[in-house]
Amino acid sequence: MAIDFLLDDLATQNLAFLEFFLAKLEQERVKDALQRHLGSANDDALSKLLKLLGFFGDHTVLPMIATYINDPRIEIADTAYTAEQQILGMA
Repeated sequence: MAIDFLLDDLATQNLAFLEFFLAKLEQERVKDALQRHLGSANDDALSKLLKLLGFFGDHTVLPMIATYINDPRIEIADTAYTAEQQILGMA
């Protein structure tokens, strides 16, 4: 699937391009693909995945994002918190 191909090399992808491209696809598939890649992502990719989940996610991804809010890596924790706030409509 094209989504997985892009997300496999997420660390080198331009985030604005990804948002633009992914916005044209079925949102449920995008959300599912983002969630699948969370577990195997390195720090750079994880940060981008969390940002994209904040943009494309809904209340169903909040529990998964919440696990990263207390992450000892401050950038990951901040990104997760911001993603959560975006989904809740507070950011």
